[in-house]
Amino acid sequence: MPAMRCSFAALLIAGLASCANFNPSSAELDSESCPTAAMTVDGIAVQDGQTVPSKTVLIGDTITLRAAGACVQTDSMVYQWSFDPVGIADTADRALTAETIQIYPVQAGSYTVSLTVKNGRNGMAVIQGVAFEAADWTALDHFSGIEGGRVSVRGLSASSNTLWVAAAQGGYMTPVVDPEAGIGYDLVNDAHEVASDVPSDTLAVHHDRDKNHVWFSNNVLDDRLYRVIPGTSRAAFTAPTDSRIRDIDSSSAAVFAAGSDGVFTFEGSGSFGIEREFEAAAVAVMGSRLFIGTTRELIEIDQTDVAADIKRDIFAGVNDEIEALLVYNGELWIGSNARRIARYNPSTDTKTVYSSADGLPDAAVRDLAVDAAGDIWAATARGVARFKADRQVWLHSSPDGLKFRNDLRAIAIDETETRRAIYVGGERGLSCTRVP
Repeated sequence: MPAMRCSFAALLIAGLASCANFNPSSAELDSESCPTAAMTVDGIAVQDGQTVPSKTVLIGDTITLRAAGACVQTDSMVYQWSFDPVGIADTADRALTAETIQIYPVQAGSYTVSLTVKNGRNGMAVIQGVAFEAADWTALDHFSGIEGGRVSVRGLSASSNTLWVAAAQGGYMTPVVDPEAGIGYDLVNDAHEVASDVPSDTLAVHHDRDKNHVWFSNNVLDDRLYRVIPGTSRAAFTAPTDSRIRDIDSSSAAVFAAGSDGVFTFEGSGSFGIEREFEAAAVAVMGSRLFIGTTRELIEIDQTDVAADIKRDIFAGVNDEIEALLVYNGELWIGSNARRIARYNPSTDTKTVYSSADGLPDAAVRDLAVDAAGDIWAATARGVARFKADRQVWLHSSPDGLKFRNDLRAIAIDETETRRAIYVGGERGLSCTRVP
């Protein structure tokens, strides 16, 4: 009788006898003893009948499922995957008979996976269990001094250990270690006992990673910006004109503010100077290039060259107001109130425009963020959209999980070695989806 061999994945099953010492009799090759089914989710074993997920992921995360048969014969093995809910099968990257498949959940909840293994001699084994879950959205109503603990969010920015919130009720900060546990969001003014209070009505917020400074803009006094150096000081700065500051970005050398009357520059001391005088809604820095979003076009300024500004009609339409700009990996991602997102490469002057036909919600795009995997996240008037970099597709999360907070204005991502979290906010408050 031929010797038996053991697949590597079989070693994942606790208590499995060593195949090297396994010499079955002909009776042991019947359908009751061979094969034995095993499966893993991202390398973590799933036990038969388990009801607790082996892993928690975010909606849209790609996970790998691997099948195995224990002490299998030389006959080819046959695998068959099935799922509950069944809809996730549509995201599989290959046939559900493959030994290894990749899938991603499109909605929150627990996912039961069943695997059937056949050995070609009428032998069959089945394993089934709750393999993983996709985290839902959690409302974060813990803001101090506010009835119900809920604020109207206009802007979000995350540093290494703090979430900064620009809200109609003021500027807030909180540790991001475990916000769902009820940790309060404190007014920035309460945390710093020095001059120049951050206003009680803020519009935009930006964390300057190079200097660990946080900038807020005032929604009432149009020309005022506020710099917070965490744990140290606050200071107020006045723009050269009465301009409602809607967006802030920074490079290692300067801070840029986009407002209703212009784009302003602050180089570390003194006051803000005028970069350009026209209405701007968004600003982003890419090396020596400064990109500005307006109500009609994208404007590119080369700060090392005196050449004229370059104007581009990215969306080929009138009044496609650009509301969000994001720089990532040499490309510019552009969000519009005309329900579209453009992916633009300034080096090659090429672009791809995405709309609802590509999976985006049919709604204005108000803010953009990027995670460590290179996925682009969009806050829209109808929920959250995620561009999956590994498959180059958009995934629109159902707004139901946001509990009627799907009219979003801001998004921020917090990722470390021990946690992953997406924060979104709008007029109805702040929400988070998180993997510890």
